[in-house]
Amino acid sequence: MNLKKFAVSGLIVLAIVVAVCMYFSGTIVNITTPKIKLLSIKQGKLETTTTLTGTLVYTATKDITVEVPDESSITIRDSYVRAGSRVEEGDKLFDAELNGYASKLQTAQTEYADAVDALEEYERKNSSLTLSSRDEAYATAYTAWKAANRAVSSAKMTVRLKLSAQKLTWEDETTYPEGADDSLIAAIDTYWAALETKKTTDADFNRASRYGIDDTVWEYIQERESLSAKVTECEEKCLELQSEADRITVITAPSAGYITAINVKAGDSYDGTSAMYTMTTAEGVPSLQFDLTDVSRNISKGDTVTLSTTQYGTLTAKVTSIGYNSEGKRCAYVTVTEEIAEAYGSLYSLGQQSEITATMVSKSSTTSSLVPVSAIHGSGNDRYVFVIDTTSSTLSGKTMTVRKTSVTVAAEANGYAAVNEDLSYYKLAYMEDRSLEDGSTVMEYTK
Repeated sequence: MNLKKFAVSGLIVLAIVVAVCMYFSGTIVNITTPKIKLLSIKQGKLETTTTLTGTLVYTATKDITVEVPDESSITIRDSYVRAGSRVEEGDKLFDAELNGYASKLQTAQTEYADAVDALEEYERKNSSLTLSSRDEAYATAYTAWKAANRAVSSAKMTVRLKLSAQKLTWEDETTYPEGADDSLIAAIDTYWAALETKKTTDADFNRASRYGIDDTVWEYIQERESLSAKVTECEEKCLELQSEADRITVITAPSAGYITAINVKAGDSYDGTSAMYTMTTAEGVPSLQFDLTDVSRNISKGDTVTLSTTQYGTLTAKVTSIGYNSEGKRCAYVTVTEEIAEAYGSLYSLGQQSEITATMVSKSSTTSSLVPVSAIHGSGNDRYVFVIDTTSSTLSGKTMTVRKTSVTVAAEANGYAAVNEDLSYYKLAYMEDRSLEDGSTVMEYTK
């Protein structure tokens, strides 16, 4: 009985020892065997992504200088546009005020009132003097004759200045000098017209002069004309000031286009010696300019780019032209449409971004095995992968080993390599937890 109990106890102990040995044996194998993940390979065309960076630019711009009266300046009261604003001809851009206008206008109005008073007072003092129609005709003819003579002198001086500037001579004044440009021809036409007017006024004044005029009446007429001329001069000065103030109070767009830069703000003083703002010409458009200096891919007009926008995620657009920027760098240009501007919030918002990103995706023309770069070992022309070979036995079950297999890498992009060899029939080992050797036994990660 005791022997039987002893035998049973021995069997139990032996079973425990065997179980413990098997446990630790499995644990040791589990610890020492490399762990890998299995990777199935598919055939396909390698996609290459090219990232471009750029900025908003405006093509064909012009600086706009607003004319300000001599020795004057204006103060900007309000602005209705900002960089990126689209304007039409005549749109209001700024409100402004002519500095010192009120004081100048008051002085001009006072001078005008004084001139009117002087004329009225002179006529009152000479109210008893009666002018005949012949006297009036003489005065009118004389005034026209003087004006015609002044016009001839002024027109001839203009012609002489233009002749001198163009290094021409004018011996026959009945025709245009050879080589005269349009401005000289126009000046000569004005001179000839002044001569014709002078002929008429000469004849009128000669007829009026036959009858003579009383010295007292002539003195009165001359003084009256002088005072009347002063009234006209002061009136024109008031109107000129008013016109200047009206013109400068509301500053409008000279043409349709985009405002690209503004050099003044509310409260600033402006004297007309520099550009107030910059805008595009009729040919100018807002464009995204992408520098191609470090881009190896050949990019052409019509290629598709994907923009990472602020409002609507990704948006596709076309390359509208290839050119060079102000620094001589080759660039790709994408015209900014209303859709693109809206996707970034506005042209103004787009212009505030220091860098705009675009991507271009292309596929290779041939089909290859697409393998994650992390699954390929080696360098240069010595590249290889580890192919999984599986064997099964009754005692050990399924066993996986790796076989070193050379591959030819045609290209790499986006973390994948295009391999010339067809690996679609195999499973590869990758993401191994330690270095692998050809023929190594491996285990698959269980998690």
